[in-house]
Amino acid sequence: MVKVREKAEKAPVADKKPARAAKPKKVVAAAKKPAKISGMNKHETDANDDKVYFMALGGLEHIGQNMYLYKYKGKYLVVDCGMGFLEEEIGAGDVQYCDTTWLEKRKKDVVGFVITHGHEDHIGALKYIWPKFRKPIYCTRFPAEILIQTFRGMEMDFNPEKDIVVFDHNGATLKLDPFEVETFHVSHSVPEAQMLIIKTPAGKILHTGDWTFNDDNPIEAPTDFARLREIGSDPKLLACMSDSTSASRQEKQTTETQVRDTFTRLMQEAPGRVIVTGYSRSIARMKMFAEAAHAAGRVAAIKERSNPNPVPYVGLPEFREMGMEFGYLGKDDVYLHSEIKDLPAEKQAIFLTGSQGEQFAMLTRLCRGHVKEMKLMPTDTVLFSSIIIPGREQDVSFLYNKLARMGI
Repeated sequence: MVKVREKAEKAPVADKKPARAAKPKKVVAAAKKPAKISGMNKHETDANDDKVYFMALGGLEHIGQNMYLYKYKGKYLVVDCGMGFLEEEIGAGDVQYCDTTWLEKRKKDVVGFVITHGHEDHIGALKYIWPKFRKPIYCTRFPAEILIQTFRGMEMDFNPEKDIVVFDHNGATLKLDPFEVETFHVSHSVPEAQMLIIKTPAGKILHTGDWTFNDDNPIEAPTDFARLREIGSDPKLLACMSDSTSASRQEKQTTETQVRDTFTRLMQEAPGRVIVTGYSRSIARMKMFAEAAHAAGRVAAIKERSNPNPVPYVGLPEFREMGMEFGYLGKDDVYLHSEIKDLPAEKQAIFLTGSQGEQFAMLTRLCRGHVKEMKLMPTDTVLFSSIIIPGREQDVSFLYNKLARMGI
C-alpha cells in the first residue's frame, strides 16, 4: 500500500515493551550459504507456461483499492486500479493505493488495464499508477469520461485518443494477446458496469466486478443473466472471481421505482426544504430523485461544491453534466442549487453528497456550518438514500447526532 499526503507524516511511536532477548541456540552443523533470491519465480519468465495465475494487489478483505492481475504465458492483464481513503486521519488529499513496485519491474509484459466500472475504488488510482506503465486503458464511455476529466486536471502527458480504448457498454470482445476478454452488462449503482470473461487456451475465468442485481434500473437494461447462465455452465470455466460490497447479504434489492415512490411521499409530507444525500455517481438515483421532486411539486437541484477539491476529482456537478451528455438525464431534470435557492423552501429538493459521513462531503460540511451559501434549518427534512458501507457506521452516526441536535 502506498500513501500520498499533503501534510507531514506523524512521528513513529516507540514500542512500550522492550524486545525479549532470544535464547542462544546450539550449533550442530556448519551453516550453509544462504540461497540467492532473484524475486522471480521460474514460471514468470516462461512464455510456454500454460497455467493461468491470479493475484490481488488490493481490494480483498477491505473496502477500496481494487486491483487485480491475471498472468498467462509471461504476460499480465490488470483489472481495475482503485483508490482508498485514509479518513481516520484525513488531511487534504490523503489517499491510498496499491504498491505496484513488483509489477513495475515487469511492465514490459503488461498488456493493459481493463476497467469494470467507474467507481473511485476501481479507477481512482489510475492517475497515480498509470503514468508508471503507460499501457492502454480499456473501458466504457462513462469511466472514460471520468478519467479524461481527472487526467486533464492533473496536466499529465496523456492522449485520450491513444491511451484509452472505449468499448461498447452493451458488450464487446477485447484482444489483448495472449488474453481475449469478453465484456457484458451488469446492473450497478453506476452506469455501464461490466462483467468480464477472461479467456485463454487454458480456460476461462469470470471476473464479476461489482454488481447490484436490480431489474428495475431506470436508465439501463437489466443484467445480462442469460450470458451469466451460459458462462456458468461452460465446461471451460476455471473459476469465478467475485466480490461486491454486501454480497453476503441475502435479501432482495429495493428497486429504484420503490425508492422514487418513497421519495415522492416524503417530499409531499415535508413542510420545508427536502435534502437527499446519496452517491454522486448514481445517475439512476439522481433521476428517481428528480422524478419524485416533480411529482411532489418541487424543483430538483444538486448542491454544487463551494471550493476547489484538494485532489483532482470529478464530483457531483460533473456527473450531472455527464448524465445529460449520455442521455441518462434530461436537460431540465436537475438544476444547480444556485439557480433555485431563492424559491420558497417548500418548493426545493436538493441532492448532495455525504451519505457515508465523508469529512469533505457536502452534508458533513453543512452539519459543521462550513457552507456560507447554504444553511441547514429545523424545518428541513434530510433523507439518506444509500446503505452504510461497512466501516462507516461511526461517521454516519456523527451526522445523525448533529442533525438531531439541529432539530432536523
